[in-house]
Amino acid sequence: MFYERFNDYVRQNHISPEDFWNPNKDKLNSDEFKECLDIIGFAYGREEFEDVVFDITDADFNVTLLSLCSKIKVWENYTAGKFSIV
Repeated sequence: MFYERFNDYVRQNHISPEDFWNPNKDKLNSDEFKECLDIIGFAYGREEFEDVVFDITDADFNVTLLSLCSKIKVWENYTAGKFSIV
C-alpha cells in the first residue's frame, strides 16, 4: 500500500527522484530517509514505514535511491538511466 500511495503522490506532485533524494549521499539511513519523506509532505504510519525500510534496506541497513526507485512505478526508468516523470 505504501508504494502505491507514494507512487501516486510523487506523480501528482511531479516529484522526481532527484527532488526527493539528498543529492550529497548515495545511501540514507532510516532517519535520513524519513526526513526526505517528511520534507515532501508524504504521510505514513510508523508500522508502514518500518515495513518499507525493512523491505528496501541493504545489508548495512541503508536505503539506496535505486532500491526505492525499483518499487515506484513512475520512477522505474530511473534505474535504467532513462528518467522522465509523467
